[in-house]
Amino acid sequence: MPEPHRFTATEALQQMAAGRLDLLAYLESCLDRIAAREPAVRAFAHFNPDLVRRRARHAPRGPLHGLPVAVKDVLDTEDQPAEYGSPIW
Repeated sequence: MPEPHRFTATEALQQMAAGRLDLLAYLESCLDRIAAREPAVRAFAHFNPDLVRRRARHAPRGPLHGLPVAVKDVLDTEDQPAEYGSPIW
């Protein structure tokens, strides 16, 4: 089996549904990949792996359950700072 973070969203969901991929193992693989690449890519204005882990344990069930999602910092969220793409914020 390839490293879990290499699965497409569809493949990851299929693997989880079949019981061949644990949701938390998938999440940790994705977080490890982000940690490895973020210093070069700088895709995140704010990144909190501990919050991601806490949220994953209580995520509502639905068709995308188990898939990590990044949210652009121009959207107001309950628990993440919004910088609106500008250092003045």
